[in-house]
Amino acid sequence: MQNGLDTTMVPPPAGAGSPIPRGLLRRAFQCVREMASEQFRYRELLYTLAARDIRTRYKHSLIGFGWALFVPVLMIAVISTFMSRRVDIPNYGIWLCCGLLPWEFFSQSVIRGAQSVVVNRNLATKIYFAREVLPFAAILTAGFDFLISSSVLAAMMVIYKVVPAWTIAFVPVVLLIQLVFTAGVVLILSLMNLFYRDVGRVIGVVMRAWMFLTAVIYTTEGGGWLRVLNTLNPMTPIIMSYRALILHGSLPDWSSLGPAAAVSVLTLIIGWTAFHLSEFRFAENL
Repeated sequence: MQNGLDTTMVPPPAGAGSPIPRGLLRRAFQCVREMASEQFRYRELLYTLAARDIRTRYKHSLIGFGWALFVPVLMIAVISTFMSRRVDIPNYGIWLCCGLLPWEFFSQSVIRGAQSVVVNRNLATKIYFAREVLPFAAILTAGFDFLISSSVLAAMMVIYKVVPAWTIAFVPVVLLIQLVFTAGVVLILSLMNLFYRDVGRVIGVVMRAWMFLTAVIYTTEGGGWLRVLNTLNPMTPIIMSYRALILHGSLPDWSSLGPAAAVSVLTLIIGWTAFHLSEFRFAENL
């Protein structure tokens, strides 16, 4: 007590002075736990939707699953014919295949995933389930095609006499980073397409342009604005890491793949959170 004033120290409230309130952290943790538990709860629906899309895609097709092989083989043949003499890359065909196959997996996942909620509007408005299942099922469908088309790379490794090194064991790590980035992009674009249908109309063109801004058909050596864009593009270090592990027998350049992994995780967090918190508005926009 001094001059009639009580100067007794009062402890600050819980969480005061910390940059992030504990209540906010608690809510964020609960949101993440809820999203993860919902995906586990509806995992059978996820597999059912993916299987349905695969059957529908190939049911009345003349060559069936052969399309998953024919398309990449045709693209590799055409691009190799025009580019092999313009780029100084040994064994350009298998080099191209090693980048084109994962890129097509990413591209098809994004194109199908962006439309997944709108295409399944009847299902999304009639029953309750975790709506993230729809874009995730589109990724699984594209992953099935990727699995089949990977046999093209295996065949080309035999033709070019490329013996896999021990580094090929790290391919699943790069694939995981790509899946995380793909899921984040798909969730963001599927949400945008729900509110703005223009996204679905231009996404195919955007993905083709994105391919030319990625090291799929050319190297990133040299300078210029294309190299800057490749550095900022997470898919570039991912594609280059596949080639390092499979063709060169070396570990990825973590100075570029590390930031790409961080961007991938951040993209997934932002996309999944925004998608989850906007689910209550889906019905009025479908």
